[in-house]
Amino acid sequence: MPSLYYMGPTLRLTDIKIQYSTDKQTFTAGYRSTEDSEDRFQIYEYATWSGGNLSSLSEGSAPGYSSNNRVTEAEATAFYINEEVNIGSLSLNLGFRTENWEITQERYVDSARSAINTEKGYPKKLADSDNSLFGFGATYEVNDNTSIFLGLHEGFTPTSGGADPEEADNMELGMRYIQGSTFVELVYFDTDYQNMFGSCTASGGAVGECEIGDSFNAGAASISGLELTAQTEIISEAGVTYPISAIYTSTDASFDNTFSSSFWGDVNAGMDIPDLPDSQLAFRGGFRTNSGFNGDATLYAYGSACSVANCSSGTKIDSYRIVDVSLSKQINESLDVYMVVENILNQEDIIARAPKNGARAQKPRTTVFGLRLKI
Repeated sequence: MPSLYYMGPTLRLTDIKIQYSTDKQTFTAGYRSTEDSEDRFQIYEYATWSGGNLSSLSEGSAPGYSSNNRVTEAEATAFYINEEVNIGSLSLNLGFRTENWEITQERYVDSARSAINTEKGYPKKLADSDNSLFGFGATYEVNDNTSIFLGLHEGFTPTSGGADPEEADNMELGMRYIQGSTFVELVYFDTDYQNMFGSCTASGGAVGECEIGDSFNAGAASISGLELTAQTEIISEAGVTYPISAIYTSTDASFDNTFSSSFWGDVNAGMDIPDLPDSQLAFRGGFRTNSGFNGDATLYAYGSACSVANCSSGTKIDSYRIVDVSLSKQINESLDVYMVVENILNQEDIIARAPKNGARAQKPRTTVFGLRLKI
């Protein structure tokens, strides 16, 4: 398992905002300057499993040249303006944002950091770019309880791993109903990526080797779907409150271009984006008492997916479910006790696959007891 012996981020931020409002509109303008850095020095600790017993941890060697021995620095400046206009039951929101950023990284050849790995091109400028974005939103109040809304937004995500920034056009259209403790929202969403990317968060990508922190372009892709959110409360004659909520999302996500990548593998247009379930459900029920005794049970249900785009043999992830429960009791204004049981049914379904690392099952039933002190 990895062990972070030294990781020291720093952050310097300058934020200026001005605002002018009347009874019909609100104008906002702002400027932000950010400097950030990350110092990563990561070694590994190892243990062996033999005869049903786990050995003690032994420390591995310190990192030489790798993504585990690096310093990353970033600078960014942004300017934005936003205008919100209220016309009776209609609210309009228009925004513009422009940002410039630069990300540089040094990777060292030894644990003493006596030299930078110049053979690999370091110190390397991972990103040096700018972007301007527009956004539009509208909300119409049909009556005191019901509203409809529309949002059209340009988006981007800079990357420090070598890939080009991610760019996308986003649209959402929905209806919202609120009355008392009852809330219902239905949203259709659609995101068209001009350039999507993936980041290496483990020691291997979908099909091959990669270094943690590296990123890889995937080009055009589309994600669309529906999301339904509903929640309410039932109060008994005894004063016990029973909150109930559900969130269901149906998603269609696919690549829109054909390419070959050491990270994504061989991809044809129309293939599904990996590791993104076609449906997700979170259903929660609980109780709240006047004596401070509370409880919740949550069912998470995930649809099927694949760990690689071509969904070859041994890469499919079937649908699965997880149930978590929690109980808590308030002792006084400052102290409460709690218990959390994750995967209470101790399901053993496979929730992830990768050709490099193989199938991985759900986390086994895990129980946590604790005290929470508020000062």
